[in-house]
Amino acid sequence: MKKKLLSNFSIFQIVFCTLLLTIFSNCSKENNDDIIKQFENEFNDSITKYKAEKFEYKFDALVQQTSYIVDYKVKFLKYAHEPENGLIQSLVFFDFSTDSIQKIIRREITPKWRDNSFKLEDSNDTTYVLFYIPKKKVLKYYDNKLIDSSFEEAILKKDINYVKKMKAETEKKYKN
Repeated sequence: MKKKLLSNFSIFQIVFCTLLLTIFSNCSKENNDDIIKQFENEFNDSITKYKAEKFEYKFDALVQQTSYIVDYKVKFLKYAHEPENGLIQSLVFFDFSTDSIQKIIRREITPKWRDNSFKLEDSNDTTYVLFYIPKKKVLKYYDNKLIDSSFEEAILKKDINYVKKMKAETEKKYKN
């Protein structure tokens, strides 16, 4: 019974995410579809290059997560938050020698609601590329164009502990 509820909940999340993406892609005047496609290709090419094993595990029941393992370590991580106020998708690359976060590609789609009427007016689609190794740096894309390249410590620190916990728990689960 519990397994069936979890299965139904997962189906609901997939349908909900698809619906949100459809709404946001139709309502947004500017989006980062082209640039995010390039980063997804890089991510997928890296998975293929290193022959990473796909491992499905949910560190957080509300977060879609797919991990890619090389030598019992998470080397590539894909996850998405689907909060009611937007969508956040992240691709994480881990350094092979230090096991630290190398970079995170983070896409944030935030809706703009019209006058508290629950009618979607538009949405903002911003993609960040957060580099940790070799030098800390943040690239910010809007409308498929680089609009900023500076050091933004707050953005760099935003999800770091969450990603580290997710990685550790996923590796522990994979080994068991």
